[in-house]
Amino acid sequence: MKKDPIEIIDKVVIAGGPYKRHRSRAGLQCLPDGELIVTYRIGWDMFNFSHGAIVGTWSQDGGHIWEEPMALIAEPGWAWLGAQRILQMSDGQLIMLLQKSNFDTGRFTIFPTFSSDHGRTWERIGSAIHVFKNWNEPSGQGITQGLPDNNIMIAFQGADIKDAPSEVSVAASVDNGASWNKISVIASNSKLNFREADLLRLRDGRLIATIRTDDPPYETYQTYSADEGNSWTPIKKTGFKGHCPCIFQLETAIICIYRDMEPGKPGISYSLSSDNGQSWSYGGQLYKSPSTYNGWASACGYPSIARLPNGKLYCIFHTSAINNDSEIRGLKLIDNT
Repeated sequence: MKKDPIEIIDKVVIAGGPYKRHRSRAGLQCLPDGELIVTYRIGWDMFNFSHGAIVGTWSQDGGHIWEEPMALIAEPGWAWLGAQRILQMSDGQLIMLLQKSNFDTGRFTIFPTFSSDHGRTWERIGSAIHVFKNWNEPSGQGITQGLPDNNIMIAFQGADIKDAPSEVSVAASVDNGASWNKISVIASNSKLNFREADLLRLRDGRLIATIRTDDPPYETYQTYSADEGNSWTPIKKTGFKGHCPCIFQLETAIICIYRDMEPGKPGISYSLSSDNGQSWSYGGQLYKSPSTYNGWASACGYPSIARLPNGKLYCIFHTSAINNDSEIRGLKLIDNT
């Protein structure tokens, strides 16, 4: 019997419990000693009140048992988000790109913060980051190794003009994430809102980006760069419909995990490519939502994946929020590609 390309061998509730909480937008890193860190946002709901904290939890056994969550970032009167944007430098330092929001006034600003002790303490919150002139928000796990001049790179979404369609650019940092400068626009269209993008370096040296659209039918697009992100090929459709895409290198293929926007398939799905994204095939569903989406605040999403020291994979995501109650879940996976 042929095995699934991605085989689930363990399912874990990383964060849940008897009390209703909106747990969402989780980030994952496998640290140099094999310890796993997951950060996520927790609150009563997502957007109705300016509240919510970023918390962290750690696992010493490859993601089966997790510590009691610990508060990392919180401030009365503000909603803190950005736990899904946790980057790891080659020396193990962690960078989190935070979003400080006030939903009553519509104000939100992006800040970096830094940790050198596996994310247990965060040393400081840096200066505000402005890649786009009107609003901006980073996405994905970025490229944190292998760029010239020790640069690191991540995708930002935003707009220079108020109420203009959102576009996606890549931005680079030369100071270990303290500041970011836009180097190229990768997706822009006067009739489409492009949002979250994730980046991956392919084995042939090129970069690939997968990009979310916020307009029906919610096609996912992609583009390539052969010059370290300075220029990109024209965007093209991948053939699947997904939000908050997460792209990752497997042994013999690349995988994109995403919130499935195909009608009738709510949940976390994945597609595979064995030719560096020239063609994609649907691989399956890692989580099936118990209901259709009722707005993005309640929808499942924001998968993140890491390779464990033993070669297995670990994937996290948040479940759909039913009555403002959602969980952070983890899956241990085997790559059968």
